[in-house]
Amino acid sequence: MADIDKQARRIKPLEALSNDDENNVNDKTYLLDSHDHEAEENYLDGILTAKDGTLSIDDIVNSSVVGLFHIFVTISCGLCYSTATIILNAYSSFIVAACDLHITISNSSWVGSSLSIGMMIGSLVLGIVSDYIGRRKTILISVSCNIIIMIVSAFSYNYLMAALLAFLNGFCLGGVITSCHPYMVEFLPKRYRGLSVPCMTSFVIFGNIYCNVTGFLILPFRFYYSIGEIYFTSWRLHFIICTVPMLIGILSLLFLPNSLRFTLKRGNTIQVVQIFNQI
Repeated sequence: MADIDKQARRIKPLEALSNDDENNVNDKTYLLDSHDHEAEENYLDGILTAKDGTLSIDDIVNSSVVGLFHIFVTISCGLCYSTATIILNAYSSFIVAACDLHITISNSSWVGSSLSIGMMIGSLVLGIVSDYIGRRKTILISVSCNIIIMIVSAFSYNYLMAALLAFLNGFCLGGVITSCHPYMVEFLPKRYRGLSVPCMTSFVIFGNIYCNVTGFLILPFRFYYSIGEIYFTSWRLHFIICTVPMLIGILSLLFLPNSLRFTLKRGNTIQVVQIFNQI
């Protein structure tokens, strides 16, 4: 702990942010006091070079060895990212299967339109919000809300309620779509980012397969359980089952830290060292 405190005291987060360019992978961030520039000792496991007193966030990440941590990040973000295709496919089946909500030709497009409009607005709003509260927190909140909304949607008592909940689902999906990729790649060395993005995006296929297979197994069964003013049928059960990958995704994300860049911007220099050691 003493070593961490010693390293953290040498880091100047405000000066680091003033020199930090998120769009430039070669940006250099000054982190040492001027009287330390001639020191020969290296900090942060040799990444912080005391001779010139400079440190790039990408230098820290690029120095890490890809291992179980990076695989876990990719899988966790992939499961959260699959939320989008799971919900889209679930609502596609809903329009056909939810006969008890009196869906007609004239109103059949309400759910799809509400979902798309919600995603458009959510991407704009939550994409900006994630810069302030962090992408990890944005993903956690968004996917958690998606789970809650999907379960509530399973108990919709009319089509208007289902359409309004679809809008909220789409809004929360905007936070997932805009945050998963940036959060994941900030942990990965540049040489592996091109490979990691398609690996994570492949979970879109997983979401399609999961939703379609569960729908194939559940939707054909006809059962009716009266719960108040609604009848609990197969499409309602399907909505609840669709939340399982989302739940696994956010539970795994709880074990992951915020990105190095976001943590440095918050001024928590001790945690920067701890996150790097975890990577």
